[in-house]
Amino acid sequence: MQPEHPVAGAAVALGRALREAGLAASVDEEMVLCRALGELDVRRHAHVYWAARATFVRSRDEVPAFDAVFQRFWAGLGLEPGESMI
Repeated sequence: MQPEHPVAGAAVALGRALREAGLAASVDEEMVLCRALGELDVRRHAHVYWAARATFVRSRDEVPAFDAVFQRFWAGLGLEPGESMI
C-alpha cells in the first residue's frame, strides 16, 4: 500500500531504503520527516537533506550510508539499482 501524498510516499521510500542500507530508520521517524517537510520548501535540496539527516542519522558512522541513499533519492534515480522513482 502506497501513501496517497507524494511527500509521504517519498519519506516512506527513503526510510525503507535507509533500513536496507543498515540504518535503524523507523516508521515513526518517517512520520516525523513528513511533518518536517510540511514546514519546509521541499524543492530545496538543503532543506530536505538536513531534515532527513536530522531525523534518521544517529551517529557520524551512519552519514556515508545516508549520503549515498539520499543522493540517489534526490536525483530521482530510485533507491535500488535499476529502479527509477520517476
